[in-house]
Amino acid sequence: MAWQFEIIDRDCKDFEKDESGILYKVIKQGNGKCAKNGDIVRVDYEGFLLNGFKFDSSLERGNIMEFELGLGRVIKGWEIMLSNMCEGEERVIIIPPNLAYGDRDFTSMIKANSFLKFNIILRKVN
Repeated sequence: MAWQFEIIDRDCKDFEKDESGILYKVIKQGNGKCAKNGDIVRVDYEGFLLNGFKFDSSLERGNIMEFELGLGRVIKGWEIMLSNMCEGEERVIIIPPNLAYGDRDFTSMIKANSFLKFNIILRKVN
């Protein structure tokens, strides 16, 4: 796990850190409706391990993700970040293990105690 902290120290100097421990960098400021719990959000994303391995991409599938914010249908780190974003906003986020999949393996690719990196775009808030 130490290698993950080395990557974060090296690559995330210009990121901000919220009170939950999520690192984020705003790539494009949103100018639409801001998301809150209970809203239906539509999100495009790419998910990476810190070693650069891409494990998922709604963009490559051509399948935007839609869900109600606040119901726990996605990892906690997404819930926290999206509730602080507005339509059109793009961020790069680094989610610590305790707000992702914690101390258990999620898949053969996403091991226990993995930090996860996402390029995330909030497309729509209803």
